[in-house]
Amino acid sequence: MNKKVLFFIIFLAFFLRIYKIGTFPPLYSDEAAYGYNSYSILKTAKDEYGNSFPLTFKSFGDYKPPLTAWVTIPSILIFGLSDFAVRLPSALAGTITVAFVYLLSFEIFRAQKKKNPFNNYLPAVSALLLTISPWHIHFSRSSMLVGLEMMFISGGLLFFLKGFENKKYLIASSVFFVSAIYTYYGSRITVVLLVFFCFSFSEKNFLKQKKPY
Repeated sequence: MNKKVLFFIIFLAFFLRIYKIGTFPPLYSDEAAYGYNSYSILKTAKDEYGNSFPLTFKSFGDYKPPLTAWVTIPSILIFGLSDFAVRLPSALAGTITVAFVYLLSFEIFRAQKKKNPFNNYLPAVSALLLTISPWHIHFSRSSMLVGLEMMFISGGLLFFLKGFENKKYLIASSVFFVSAIYTYYGSRITVVLLVFFCFSFSEKNFLKQKKPY
């Protein structure tokens, strides 16, 4: 695949997710809550309720998962407390997800390239479809939990597949999957089921490996 095509897809993904991100769509309450808590931790090491280094945020009483607030801190440190700073991590995560989907598709279809030349184009097609997906653009342009969750899950799957070649990649896969759980509570179910099915369908591949950790 032409590297220029891949660069264009990544650039397009970033542009669609970053353009006027500070003004559209309007900031909603959960985003403001995460931004305020990130700013509070940056300044005082405590959340809005005075809890030091919290692993969950009480917020409006809905007890939000913590990772979104924590990854927003560097953005607020650099750009100040603003709509743009609150949403920047999600936009970057959305762009990284596009790259992960490209690499993930490459891993999936790599063994089939000789059988079907069209498979050479599937990674770029997959990444492009995600790039222009209205659903993904929407969640990448706001500080939504799903945006970060998608990045961590796609990264977890990517490194899981690369674990067929070297089991050391499974460490990175584990970090990504665990991070997804702390990004969105629904991942407590989906990630566990996903990992279970991944190991179930690929058990023989791991048993054949001779490389140690």
